[in-house]
Formats: sequence, structure tokens, C-alpha cells
Amino acid sequence: MPSRTTRTIRVKTPSESLDNDSAVVSTKSRSLWPVIMTLVVLLLLALSIAGYFYYQYRQSAEVADAKEIESLAQEIGQFMILPEGEEPTLATVTDREKLAEQPFFQKAENGDKVLIFSQSGRAILYRPSQKKIVDVTSVNVNTPTPAPTQTTTETAPPETVTPSESAVPVIVRVAIRNGSETVGLTNLKEKLLTSVYKNIAVVTKENAAKNSYEETTVIDITGKNSELALQVAGTLGGVVAPLPSEEGAPTDADILIIVADKK
Repeated sequence: MPSRTTRTIRVKTPSESLDNDSAVVSTKSRSLWPVIMTLVVLLLLALSIAGYFYYQYRQSAEVADAKEIESLAQEIGQFMILPEGEEPTLATVTDREKLAEQPFFQKAENGDKVLIFSQSGRAILYRPSQKKIVDVTSVNVNTPTPAPTQTTTETAPPETVTPSESAVPVIVRVAIRNGSETVGLTNLKEKLLTSVYKNIAVVTKENAAKNSYEETTVIDITGKNSELALQVAGTLGGVVAPLPSEEGAPTDADILIIVADKK
């Protein structure tokens, strides 16, 4: 009679299957861990390098802006006295059409620079390509917040402020020409005018067509500043008169002053 071979079949319990699966997963996780760590380190390194170069770029841009502001201030300072002890803000006209409705930018061109002195309340539109001051205006950057008013049974109508009642002065552009043989006379007259009149900005200083003028002449180029022209003539000891035939009318000024050196 043939002998029988007995085979024992062992069935794994659910808990043993889970243990084996966990061991497989654990082994795979341990094998992937160095790869994950390497990727994390590379990512952090890339972010650090990008951050460093971005910081260097920002530093370079800020230095470039500061140098440009200083250079423009030196150029404009040759034509007019700038506010002292104040760092201006620089802006560039990039789309003149969007600013066309604002009177200050009527003559602006793309590439023009705007220096804004917020503390002194003055803005200067400058054209570096021609080394010319295009316009000067007053600005009010820090607008005070009105104090709340008490409500009463009878409410008074709100006050209306007309443009003539505005506390912001209108800047008048003045060109000074030296009609004498005295060197530096225009600088002296500029200092005198800007110390007396806060609404005057000297935009150009140059020699007149001749150096033999006998008296200082003030010309109201636009015809809109007759009262101020009389006051300036009185300050300088001159007269208000029409533009001399030998002189060309400035295109960037409201008033032209031809100074003479009375001996």
C-alpha cells in the first residue's frame, strides 16, 4: 500500500499579512528618503541663489536711481535754486497720452523726468535730451484730513472754494538774460527774486543779444502776469516793456527779464 505524504499548508493570518506589507513599504520609504532629502537640499539651494541675485538686483537698481536723481538735480540746479535738505522723488514720463489732460504735462514728451519735492510742495518737469526745464508747478502731497464736524439741527450749506481762493500758488516761469558785461549778474538776480517771490521759478539763464542794455527790462511774454511783472520790475529797479526786436521770445518761460548793471 503506497505511503501518503502529508503536506502542511499554513494560512497567514490577517495581522501577519499587514506586517509583511508594512515591512515592504518601510523598505521602499528608506530607499526613497535619500532621494527626497537631495531634492529638498537642491530646492533650498536654488531658492537661496535666486534670492541672492534678486537682492543684488534691487540694490543695484536703488543705487542707480539715487545716482540718476543726484545727476538730474545737479543739471537742474544750474537753471534754478532747488529746495535744500530734501531728497526728491524721481518719475519718468513713459506714456504722454495718458497724461495729456493734465495741464502740467501738456508739453511733456516720453522720456521726460519729474522731480517731486514733497516737503517743499514743488514738482519740476525736465527734459534731459535738451537740458531744458519744461514746466514747474506746486504740489500738495500731504493732504490734511478734515476734522469731523458736530451735527446740528440746522445744517449750513457746504462752502465752495473757487480756484482763485486756492492756497497753492501758481508757479511763474522766469527766464533771465544778462544784458551787461558783468559776469554772474543773472545768478545774483535769481537769488534776489527767489528770496522775495515764492511763486517764481527761474528756468533759464543766458546772455542777451547784446550787453549794452541801460536798464533792466521785464517782459510779460504770455500777457497773463502783468501785475507780477510790475512787482518784479520794482524789485529790480527796472521797467516793464515790450520784447526788444533783437531778442527772441523764450518758449519755456512766462516772463523774460533782461538785467542791466547800473553803475
